[in-house]
Amino acid sequence: MNLRTQDEDQEPKKSRSKVRSNEPANEEKQNDAPVDVILEAPISVHSKREPVPMEQLDRY
Repeated sequence: MNLRTQDEDQEPKKSRSKVRSNEPANEEKQNDAPVDVILEAPISVHSKREPVPMEQLDRY
């Protein structure tokens, strides 16, 4: 049990640190495009959804 958990914890940490150190520019470039799209979607969804549930909850 302990050996498995330790191995699993060490593997992802090493792989993640290597990926970040080896490809810092790639991650930044890839994040720039998705971030813009992701930010636009949640903001529009939240602004439209927040007022509706709030009013419905108050009425109930």
